[in-house]
Amino acid sequence: MAVSMPNPNEEDVEWAYYLWNSLSRDGGKWILPGVGVYRRTGDKKLSLTEIHFAKPNKNEFEQSVFDRHHWIMVLADNIGWTIDEAVELAKDEDGQLNIPDEMIGHVSICNARCGAILRVEEPVPSEIYELIDEELRCPCCQQEQVIEPALKGIHVIVDDRGWQLKKQRQEEE
Repeated sequence: MAVSMPNPNEEDVEWAYYLWNSLSRDGGKWILPGVGVYRRTGDKKLSLTEIHFAKPNKNEFEQSVFDRHHWIMVLADNIGWTIDEAVELAKDEDGQLNIPDEMIGHVSICNARCGAILRVEEPVPSEIYELIDEELRCPCCQQEQVIEPALKGIHVIVDDRGWQLKKQRQEEE
């Protein structure tokens, strides 16, 4: 069961007020562990510029990086600040996302015909990216040497709807 984030209290609001107002107006940086990096981008504005944990990791309270980011947005509302998302870097335990510009828009399928569709897309904070490993393993069926070699070492979006439909049909039979 997910535990919702508590509403910011008076101490939280006071802390944010002093911290954020003390950041340099020329891109002062605040690193929030478990979320990422916020930069001061205006008089009363912060931008989320780095996300740490680009995968959907949850803490012991079942809260994701985005639950914590949204809590910061609520806190900002309490002191008249705004928070936007201008992510320049998203990384997780695999390291920085590898999404070459020249590959954006590339679409591929699993050669084992499991139903997986792989897309190379620009980094977006709410998306889940899977790294295609050295064995060219399909993120759905886990078979090796079934993903085209051009995707080795690249983070992709996996559309697993076909895989899920095949699994569901097999279970029904």
